[in-house]
Amino acid sequence: MELTIKEIPAAFKANIPQGMRLFAKHGKEVLLVESVFCPNGHNLLVDSVRIHDEPSIRLNIRLGNQKGVVFLDSFWGSHANLFSFLPTKMEADSAVEAHCPYCDVLLNVKQPCENKDCDSREQIALYLPGRNNRIYICPKVACPHHMLVVEEIPHDILEVIDEINYFGTGQDEVFGGI
Repeated sequence: MELTIKEIPAAFKANIPQGMRLFAKHGKEVLLVESVFCPNGHNLLVDSVRIHDEPSIRLNIRLGNQKGVVFLDSFWGSHANLFSFLPTKMEADSAVEAHCPYCDVLLNVKQPCENKDCDSREQIALYLPGRNNRIYICPKVACPHHMLVVEEIPHDILEVIDEINYFGTGQDEVFGGI
């Protein structure tokens, strides 16, 4: 799959939600999640494990009969993850059950995935500061869908942000050397 760089809409740049930051990396504009919480208010960003030289998002997960910790890249659209275990027997329809690493609250919520090729009826919900704005991540292992919900920004603008995915050929042009 070829990496497609999407231009971030001016309407989004003018209203970047609290908990996210826009900056240039290797001449490309990228979004970074700087603060994200469980429903009970625990900050899920950790500085102890850094991906691309930035803090990562820590979640406890269960995948089939395995459980452990996953650290998610905080760059919006990146799919670089570090696991505390070696996932085995991952089928395309395998789904992750995610929990807060501090209070163990379940982060999976009833929210159908909007990817037309995915049949998941759940998503992992992470909350930006203020709790009105959220990030949804599809728990299906084979689905790259993620979605930003920001009350102050029109849905059509957010759809462009949702389509930002950094994986495949060319990702090193954005994150290489970091």
